[in-house]
Amino acid sequence: MKKAIISIAVIVLIAGAAFAERPKTAVFVGCTGYLISETQKIATQIHGAEISVITSQGDTLRTVSDETASFVIPQTPEGPATVKVEAEGYKTQIQILDIRANRAGRYVKNFFLEKAEAAANGETDKAEQE
Repeated sequence: MKKAIISIAVIVLIAGAAFAERPKTAVFVGCTGYLISETQKIATQIHGAEISVITSQGDTLRTVSDETASFVIPQTPEGPATVKVEAEGYKTQIQILDIRANRAGRYVKNFFLEKAEAAANGETDKAEQE
């Protein structure tokens, strides 16, 4: 009887240790867009933007925003990560984020890019803001 209890205790401890070592992940979701009006917070969608996540372990996860400008990167490790968002005609955006899952297991972040020519000239596209 004593051996059975010790055996069960050892199994529980091993199973608990194996479960505890598994890294936590989040489903990284968001959308990509271009902010037309800063004051009114009006944006247009950017389809086909490339989103890259470089994790603290050095792994790179990639995806592309779809026809609704949405993206999903499942099983993104929690912790610090460098996120790079690129789209043709827009200035590349790089941010350092601390990925943490919410209660639903998601990490939500939207990206608004600047037009490349406006960023190069140091001005905004006023025609699009009106």
